[in-house]
Amino acid sequence: TSLDLAGNGLVGAIPPELGNLPNLERIDISVNYLSGAIPSQLGGLDHLVALTLFGNRLSGAIPPQLGNLPNLKRLDISANYLSGAIPPEIGGIDNLASLNISENRLSGEIPPELGNLSMLESLEIRRNRLSGAIPAELGNLANLTALDIRVNKLSGEIPPEIANLSNLERLDISANDLSGEIPPEIAGLENLNLLRLASNDLSGCVPDGFRDSLNHDFRELGLPFCGADPADAVSPLPDAVLSDISALWELYYATEGDFWWVWRNEWSSDLPIGEWHGVSVDESGRVVELRLEFNDLDGELPPELADLDMLTNLSLPGNLLSGALPAAFGGMANLTVLDISKNELSGEIPPELGDLSNLEVMDLSGNALSGEIPAELSGLTNLRELDLWGNALSGEIPPEFGELTNLEAIYLSGNDLSGCVPDALRGIERNDFAELRLPFC
Repeated sequence: TSLDLAGNGLVGAIPPELGNLPNLERIDISVNYLSGAIPSQLGGLDHLVALTLFGNRLSGAIPPQLGNLPNLKRLDISANYLSGAIPPEIGGIDNLASLNISENRLSGEIPPELGNLSMLESLEIRRNRLSGAIPAELGNLANLTALDIRVNKLSGEIPPEIANLSNLERLDISANDLSGEIPPEIAGLENLNLLRLASNDLSGCVPDGFRDSLNHDFRELGLPFCGADPADAVSPLPDAVLSDISALWELYYATEGDFWWVWRNEWSSDLPIGEWHGVSVDESGRVVELRLEFNDLDGELPPELADLDMLTNLSLPGNLLSGALPAAFGGMANLTVLDISKNELSGEIPPELGDLSNLEVMDLSGNALSGEIPAELSGLTNLRELDLWGNALSGEIPPEFGELTNLEAIYLSGNDLSGCVPDALRGIERNDFAELRLPFC
């Protein structure tokens, strides 16, 4: 018996009465707007094989009662707002093959009891707030093919027991606080085809067995191969380029990069960033263009993207971007094109965007931006096109817009604007003033 209500726009809490359906084998209520806690009563569903709750707004702790599900093979509660520690009881689900608790707000340490999950093939705990060491017990997971614990606050050394995972194909422990040397034993993982270790504090050298491997991030590590001549050492990238790479990864992690529509593999390989889809670089390797149109980016824009200080073109239209537009974007001094149209952005337009003195095109149309249009946008003296159509903006059109003497096109309809249109805008040929139904001042 299955309950499949994925992607149905459901709101409210998960009813604890689901625990009264003893014959349920599969529950999939992912990608909705469900909130509140995961009912502990679900831990009584002895026949449950798959529990899929990802992509909601669930909060609170993970119920330890889920550890009582003897037949559960798949547990996916990722992309919610769950907090607290990972219950060690999860390590008692004997038949579990796939565990995904990524992209929550979980804290504390990874329980060593997870090493008891002898049937586990995929373990994903990325993008939480976990601390402490990587448990050596994870080396007991003989069937594991994917281990992804990136973007946490894990510390200590990489346990050499990881080398016991002979079936491992993907290992991503990047963006933590790990230190020490890379265990040479893991170079013996013959099935490994993706290895990411960067954005830690690792030292020493890269095991020589990885010299010919693909899909790694060794250049970002800046470490030589073990036993290599100095002339053969991996040349570290300049700090500015490493900063650009870090900013790109922040975007990848924040917008479900693993589920982008196409070309996501280029962002998880050892290709130079100039060959990543949508990325253009200058002669020094700095990112100057980022264009990821209609590519299923889903999540909030990270303020770290503003660290791309040489960026001239940021084009992300037609995605599923939500949340506020970061005020930090006002510091991208070289930006000439800002296009984040046709997304789900909310909140107010940051007045800091008025500091983008080189900006020529601003397109924020087709979002859910609210509040008044900031008068500070009149500081965009090089602006040629301004498109704010189809938001929830209110108030008057700033009279200071008359100072935008280079403006060739302006679109403001589809909002709730009032007052009058500044008379100085009358001569702009491409406009939608007629749809505004406002008089000229």
